[in-house]
Amino acid sequence: MENLIKYGAIAFVLFFVLSSPNGAAHLVHRGIDGLHYMGTHLSTFVNTVV
Repeated sequence: MENLIKYGAIAFVLFFVLSSPNGAAHLVHRGIDGLHYMGTHLSTFVNTVV
């Protein structure tokens, strides 16, 4: 059952990337922007607390 879910997720990601590469790139870019935003604000929070 675990293998089926894992292979299904991999197949979905491959299908998404191959059928809409611009959408996949936009999704990755948004994810990286989100990590950058969280890191910047966490750093600001820690600097103001200390």
